[in-house]
Amino acid sequence: MRRFLFAAVPALLVLAVATPVHAGYLIIRIVLEGSGSVEQPGGTPVGPGPNPTPGPGVRPAFPGGEGGPGFRQPGGTGQPPIGPGGVVPGGVPSANAAQIEGSRSVVVVLPVEEDLTKAAPFYPRNANTFYNPLWQPKLHTTLHGEKIVTNLFTDSTMIQWYTTFKETPGLRKTHATDLRERHARWAKAGKTDYKVGLALVVEALSFGAAGDAQTYADDLLTAVEGKKDGVPPEVAAFARAYAAVQPGLKAGATKRAASEFWQSKLEAGTVTPSPHFAILSWDATEEEVFRRRALLEDNFKAFFLWHATRGIELKVPDAPLLVALPKQGRDVNALARALDAPPRLLADGFYSAEHGILVLSPERLDAVGQTFAAQARSTYREGVNQKGLLAGRGPDVDVTGQKGMKPDDVARMQTVALVERVADEQAAVAAISREGTLQLLYATNQLPQFVALPQWVTAGAVNFFARPRDPFFFADKDGKWWMNVSPSPGYGVPNYVLQRQLRHHYAPLIDDRRDRKEQQAERVAVLKNVLSDAYFLGLRDPKEVSDPDPVKQDKSGVGLNTGGGTGTPGGQPTGPGVGPGPGVRPPFGLGQPPVGSPAGPGVPGVIDPNAPRDDTVALLRKKREALTEKGQATAWALYYYLAKDRRDELQRFLGELAAQPRDLPLDADTVVNLFCRSLGVANTPEGLAKFTDAWFEYIKTVPPVGIDIPLVEVKPSATPMNPTGTPPTGVPPKGFPPKGNVRPVDD
Repeated sequence: MRRFLFAAVPALLVLAVATPVHAGYLIIRIVLEGSGSVEQPGGTPVGPGPNPTPGPGVRPAFPGGEGGPGFRQPGGTGQPPIGPGGVVPGGVPSANAAQIEGSRSVVVVLPVEEDLTKAAPFYPRNANTFYNPLWQPKLHTTLHGEKIVTNLFTDSTMIQWYTTFKETPGLRKTHATDLRERHARWAKAGKTDYKVGLALVVEALSFGAAGDAQTYADDLLTAVEGKKDGVPPEVAAFARAYAAVQPGLKAGATKRAASEFWQSKLEAGTVTPSPHFAILSWDATEEEVFRRRALLEDNFKAFFLWHATRGIELKVPDAPLLVALPKQGRDVNALARALDAPPRLLADGFYSAEHGILVLSPERLDAVGQTFAAQARSTYREGVNQKGLLAGRGPDVDVTGQKGMKPDDVARMQTVALVERVADEQAAVAAISREGTLQLLYATNQLPQFVALPQWVTAGAVNFFARPRDPFFFADKDGKWWMNVSPSPGYGVPNYVLQRQLRHHYAPLIDDRRDRKEQQAERVAVLKNVLSDAYFLGLRDPKEVSDPDPVKQDKSGVGLNTGGGTGTPGGQPTGPGVGPGPGVRPPFGLGQPPVGSPAGPGVPGVIDPNAPRDDTVALLRKKREALTEKGQATAWALYYYLAKDRRDELQRFLGELAAQPRDLPLDADTVVNLFCRSLGVANTPEGLAKFTDAWFEYIKTVPPVGIDIPLVEVKPSATPMNPTGTPPTGVPPKGFPPKGNVRPVDD
């Protein structure tokens, strides 16, 4: 059976290792084959049951060896043969015999501030044609003080490069370097243009550079200090708010945390102090704890700085906030049950508002992350580890493969190690910017702690600050896969994944349409579903999905809200179910999913009992994924609009919620009435229509942060690329072995 692997169009994908790459940012995508562990739809489950999240050292079973398909073992033969019917010898079905799903991949975005076209010796010693050949590209970068130097590799199939952002913002220039150059020019000009100074703070936050943002904020505060005239109002508001929090940000907490109580209760081995946190850990290395501490402190700074840019003064907590770093991923599930976390986790960790503690997983908990970690570990040869590979070390190399590993095999290991390290960083940033921000929202009393808040309020608030872990993968109407990705997502800008998912599911409600009355009615219905938590309530039953949106059908009879609807990149969805079709649409209920619908394909929440089991499970997973996306994206969109354009009304609404009886769940009518009263919206069809029109028209004006990149099917190369230009393996070149050759560095 012929198999096809996904890559990008030739204009975007680097098709050879030796191809020059002038990059501001370089995207590396590693495609995973094999089924790995089964992804639980709608988040990572924390309760007992089938398919528990495997912990470290527990490798999913892969056909063809422990490395599994997807990574060729150095010096090995690559993929195991596929038998009839897409079955790998041994009887294990191949999940990707016909097609590799686009989302089964790990993507990282790397900042590049050097000329990647410059060749350098493979190892940092004198070059030798056979034992230390010249190689390009070689990447030098830094992650929280850790210097990384590694040779890069691509085979254009399983390991892909995308140069979409090669000139973003310029060749060999990243957003961070661009901001530093502009800050230097501003300082040289005397720091008298205060608006430019504030813009530097805002932009640094938008690119996730919290440390630089604080530096620029300090400079701006010093520049305007004592000035009574000539300071723009927005700069003056920032200066007042930042002056109030600056001492707390720099000095740290002044009181003791309840760390001793929790250390005893959880039997944690170590408590690591931090200016604003107390981190409980078990057997984590000092390096790992310090990584998390740096990310926590960055998120802390960014949270208070962003509010200051809006003129909002917050009180810095005077006691360290509690954080737990469990021993392994499976321990997160046990803590989640003990600390009353939600039944499914949407990040690699959680915050328990009831107990005031943030729990961060030491690894990714999702199936793709677990599969990649296991496959990455299996590619390292004995005596080789991630740290050594990222320091530019590795096994001896020999271009013929006779007296050492081939350079491309070592470069492959180094590239996998780099992606693994950066992917871990992205996952930690995503968890902290989401769940860590929830901790800060409660610590600063922006969210009332002992009130049963509507889920959309909590989800919208954390999604406003959350930085996505992975791109958004989606298929268009022709079945082609795309990914939506951003080079450097930060704070105060739209969550690019949720922004794209909103358009993916609701483009007809965002774009201009002729049938304005129908569009208006559908917008109002979505608002009611958001306010009543209908999208979240539709996921309560793990065996069924109740999507409150009406079934839109086309001639094929496939419903828009079955998870099968798709969108074209950057525009109007054109997949099955988009646009009016034959049939009667059931009316929207206030958060009530349609009931009494006949069973059959295209009906949301109903699974065909006659479908094969694998198809039923896959359909349920897709339905849950689609409804989860709707719930998170609509909550983000409403909260984003309120926080950006109607801040005072949002605060009144949160105040109304805080005044409700403690721990008493609120019914849908109560939430809608409180919302309308707080925002001055008439709770009538006309009043709600006016509000929803303003909401969606505002969302339409928000520029997209991510960009759609196509992933195109390609055949694996019949002859592996040889980036060194040497003859094929097993054919010694003339004059081999050379005299006076230089051996590479020992690992």
